[in-house]
Amino acid sequence: MKPVTSVETATAIGPVVEPTPRGAETLAASYWREVEATTRRIVRADAVAGRIDVRVFGRGPVLIRLGRPAVRADLTSVMCTYPIVGGLLVGRPGGALALEQVNGDPVVLRSTLTEYVPRLAGTLYFQVQARLHSLISRRHFARLGRDAR
Repeated sequence: MKPVTSVETATAIGPVVEPTPRGAETLAASYWREVEATTRRIVRADAVAGRIDVRVFGRGPVLIRLGRPAVRADLTSVMCTYPIVGGLLVGRPGGALALEQVNGDPVVLRSTLTEYVPRLAGTLYFQVQARLHSLISRRHFARLGRDAR
């Protein structure tokens, strides 16, 4: 399958995390909590040696393995980017998942999957995995907005 790039965005009336590396880490941690909440903890994301391993019930083979995140924060944006390094749902390592807050009026929240090569073929990927990523991102943005109030 060809690499997939997907961007999910939402706006907020103000910043949801502080413009610091810790704010970027908070943005990412809240995303992983949302993955678990949305899937009712069927899918779990565990930090292992600085990377993220996503597994069913936290056991068995890794569905998606993300490498150590790169964190960037300044007054204009806060971002945490994970390289995609492997797993059963990954066709080949490469690409990244980025979680970002762009400060402005309004604040833009963004979840970007860049150059991801899924193992699932065409329609199956878009009907299952892509829809789940989109749902998790939308719920993540909504929760961040509620928590920031």
